Amino acid sequence: MKKIRIVTEKFDNLGEIAGKFFDGFSVSEQTGYWKGNREKSAVIEIADIDGSPDFDIRISALCAEIKSVNRQECVLVETVHTMAELI
Repeated sequence: MKKIRIVTEKFDNLGEIAGKFFDGFSVSEQTGYWKGNREKSAVIEIADIDGSPDFDIRISALCAEIKSVNRQECVLVETVHTMAELI
């Protein structure tokens, strides 16, 4: 299974935007630093439990929309390969 973590600057409708691309995800608020400046940040975690063939395309589309809405140069995308199951 693959889990994606997207780190971005926090904004209010982040869950609404992610919900356009994925049915389930988690959002956590954090404090981050970029180029020496403190900022409110958020981490979106999305698990590809069923090996969806368009998962990576939806991740890219979500990141593009986050960058556009939030006027960011980039977002950090971390891919974690893990073992997990729904019980």
